[in-house]
Amino acid sequence: MSRPRLRELIQRAISDDDFARSFLADPGAVASEYNLTEEQVEKVRELAAQGLFQAEVEAHDATPAYY
Repeated sequence: MSRPRLRELIQRAISDDDFARSFLADPGAVASEYNLTEEQVEKVRELAAQGLFQAEVEAHDATPAYY
């Protein structure tokens, strides 16, 4: 069995709304594709409930640390 691809799943869910909805609707199917454990699936669902998959980013007018 290959190792879990949790980071890949999260990156895809953040950039692909349809994928995020599919994952949240049927995490078991997606979890097997990404080799996730039940604990990892539950953690991603908790993070999603906290807004992990939201694309909105708050803008700011701060001066960047680099010039």
